[in-house]
Amino acid sequence: MKKISISRKFSIAISIGLLLFTLATIALIFTIINHSTGKSVSRFAVQISENIASHMNLEDYETFLEDRTQSDLYWQLRNELNDFREKIGALYVYTVELNEEGDIVLMIDGQPEGSDVASEIGEIMESVDISPILKGEYVSTGIVDDPEYGRYVSAYAPLKNKEGKILGAIGVDLAVEQVDGITKEVIFDVLPIVVASSIVIFFLFNSAVLIYVRRTIRPLTYLEKAAKQLEEGNIIEAEQTLQTDIKSWDEIGSLYRTFKQMIVMIKQIIRDISLNAEQLSSSSEQLSGSTDESVRASEEVANAIETVAVSASKEIASIEAAADKLNEISEHTYQIVSIAEETKKVTDETYRDIIDGGKIVNNTVEQINLIKNSVAQSNLSLQALHNKAKKIGDIVSVIRTITEQTNLLALNASIEAARAGEYGKGFAVVAEEVRKLAEESEKSAKQIEQLIYQTQKESEETVSSMEKVNENVERGISITKATEKKFNLINEKIEVIVSKIEQISYEAAKVLKKLQAVSESAKVLTKTANENANASKVVSNSTEEQLAIIEEISAASSSLAEMSESLLKIVRKFRI
Repeated sequence: MKKISISRKFSIAISIGLLLFTLATIALIFTIINHSTGKSVSRFAVQISENIASHMNLEDYETFLEDRTQSDLYWQLRNELNDFREKIGALYVYTVELNEEGDIVLMIDGQPEGSDVASEIGEIMESVDISPILKGEYVSTGIVDDPEYGRYVSAYAPLKNKEGKILGAIGVDLAVEQVDGITKEVIFDVLPIVVASSIVIFFLFNSAVLIYVRRTIRPLTYLEKAAKQLEEGNIIEAEQTLQTDIKSWDEIGSLYRTFKQMIVMIKQIIRDISLNAEQLSSSSEQLSGSTDESVRASEEVANAIETVAVSASKEIASIEAAADKLNEISEHTYQIVSIAEETKKVTDETYRDIIDGGKIVNNTVEQINLIKNSVAQSNLSLQALHNKAKKIGDIVSVIRTITEQTNLLALNASIEAARAGEYGKGFAVVAEEVRKLAEESEKSAKQIEQLIYQTQKESEETVSSMEKVNENVERGISITKATEKKFNLINEKIEVIVSKIEQISYEAAKVLKKLQAVSESAKVLTKTANENANASKVVSNSTEEQLAIIEEISAASSSLAEMSESLLKIVRKFRI
């Protein structure tokens, strides 16, 4: 099918519009001429009726109205009206009046004597509103189409006497056939001018509109060419086609600039798609390689899980052995607590003895011998305290040995938990708590050992002081005062020893509680290890399912690589 351009379509549409406008204008001219002609004829008829009224003998007419018969005066007035009719070429000239009912009553018909169309006096005429006559105004009916009388115009002028009284009206009926002929002549004279003017205006306006339309839709031509180039994949040529600067800011200009921007965006999108397609192809290959590696890694994980299951069985045995050792450590720690309590009792007794010794020293000089004996007994008590302190030191050594073994056991548990991997994390946490507890026990044992060492040292010093008191008891009261000071010093030291022993007892109780907690944790750890062994079987089954999924991913990655290659082929069709 032959293509019709938009400008030609606009031209055709405008031509049809102008043609219709021209026809409407001609019809309007005909209507205006006919209407103007009718008004002109009506005004002409009114002027004639006014002229006849002004030349008519109204005194005779007024006399006739007093005697409305066909008298000589009647015929005189009738002939006068007939003369007027013949001179002006009217159809009828007559006088009328309005009766009380508002009907038009014919008085004198200006027809020649013997006329067959003459009306009688008092004949009721067709109803026409001539009431303005009573106000002294003129009346015209306009052009009337009557089947019997043809086309005519009726006009009425009031008849006034000298006093201004309205006697009636003079009526004139003018035929308009001649006027119609004149009208047609005028129309036929004007029609060629109107048609010629319309044709000239048509061609000028059509040419101007065609030039304007072509100029306006010129961007559409570029857009059409660019769209075809874009359809063929020539984005560069389409972009070059739209390099023309369009200054129009209407809808077409906006469409041109939007389409131009769209091509730039399409160019960028295709570049991005091309780049992403290449990256997708590369990523698909990498994904395919990664899935192969994942398959191998999953197989290794499955083997590792079997190894973990075997190791878990071994860990269960090790945890049970560790639990037995923790129970032994708990028993020894309980013994430490008991010994610490006994040591506190002894220390309390020693503290009370020292107080008693101080009281003795404060007695008179005569009681020095008694003080000597008391000092001797105190020496023995201090020696016993020294021996007990040595026993406590031996107990502390045992505690240190236990804590070292516990620490070594916690280290072995951490190593086994690390070997268990993800499933040994819970066991690793318990082993870490055991190690911390062992470290705290070791610190406490060191503190106890240091306190025992201080106690032994102070006991030795006290024994030495007591010996000096025995040697110098005879020196008198001055030496006794010095001895009192020493007793005060011993009192302070004993208070420190009591505090330290209480601390030893408290720390030992804490160690005991922690050992009990570790024992409970070992039970929980044993239960967890059993659960891990069962879970390793579940993980083994899940690993097999994962292998199947990875194989499906591998197949999907291959399909993705094929789709990326197809996308690259499509993108390469566009030349950017």
